[in-house]
Amino acid sequence: MNFGPAFSYLQSLITQPEGFTNDGARDFGWCCSEHALVLSLALNLCGTAAIVSEGEVNISLPNEMPQLVFRHWFVAVDVTIFDSSIRFGAVKCIYPGIVLSTPVQFQRKNTSHPRGHAISYIESAQHNPLDYIQVKSSTPYGKWLTSHSIQHPEFWKNASELTAKLLRNSIAIPAFNDRASALTFTMSDSLQ
Repeated sequence: MNFGPAFSYLQSLITQPEGFTNDGARDFGWCCSEHALVLSLALNLCGTAAIVSEGEVNISLPNEMPQLVFRHWFVAVDVTIFDSSIRFGAVKCIYPGIVLSTPVQFQRKNTSHPRGHAISYIESAQHNPLDYIQVKSSTPYGKWLTSHSIQHPEFWKNASELTAKLLRNSIAIPAFNDRASALTFTMSDSLQ
């Protein structure tokens, strides 16, 4: 599968400006739940059984305190992690995946990014992506979709199908300058 173009597309399409949550925590604008849903659906369309995993991610940069993100969502395929949402310093997506060292415990720990960043994932729950296909996102990104009169189930379907085509390398798409142009392309009738 061709993850590079698919992940570039997803990072152009599903993103928010950095900010803060209602409880004052830093929000990196990763839109991890939306990324996990679209990527897991796309992988399933490609014939790879993928689930949405909910848990935590811990990124340790050299000589800095670890940054812990609670309730981070990512994709699990068997014992491998894929994360198209993450953008932190030199870390830009996790693919072709981080393999679990101890699949029996099913915790994603003690893994290292090749650029020297230590990344740990801990899974606390698994979700079937098909359970979320009709869900309307209430995150800042979901509210942005609603403000653009986008029906969420149609968006999940279109974005997943387009991502699956990119993973299979069956189409090429332009680079996008902003998420609005990526959204327009995703929802265009020419893709149907």
